[in-house]
Amino acid sequence: MPVPERGYLSTSRAASTTFGAMNIDQLRDLIAYSRQVLELLLAVSSIFGGFAITGVVALRAEERRDRLHATAFFAFSIAALAFIGATALDAIWLPVSRLQRLSTVGALSTVLSVSDTIVWLVLVGAASLVVAVGTFGFARSRRMGVAVACTAALMVAIFVYSVIALARVT
Repeated sequence: MPVPERGYLSTSRAASTTFGAMNIDQLRDLIAYSRQVLELLLAVSSIFGGFAITGVVALRAEERRDRLHATAFFAFSIAALAFIGATALDAIWLPVSRLQRLSTVGALSTVLSVSDTIVWLVLVGAASLVVAVGTFGFARSRRMGVAVACTAALMVAIFVYSVIALARVT
């Protein structure tokens, strides 16, 4: 399978321009690549979505109603909604991406743009989940909160560095 063209992860007008400059075979290769990625993201978003919903339920059952718990509840809720949206959209996108009637550049570009939306929803959900977990250490103690928040920040930095490194080689 060919590696997608540089600029695949871009969205908005730049993406439609990039897709519009490709021929149908290149777009189909890109959709096949996106399908492989989104099949994995379907499982990931389902698992993380379940985790986020568990956090929402646990915090809803908690009797404490302070600012820290409210922040964690909000972050878990955003994560749950983003993962639910990503999972539902991905479940619709996968069969649509296999349709034979996708034969024009416009139709293929639209399908690819929707795949970008799924990726962004998963990223929003993951970021919200990190915020929820990162702030929740403060429920135990200030020292634990600082340790958990610093670990979460380190994880985010490593993730961002890795994504940038991968973007440079593709």
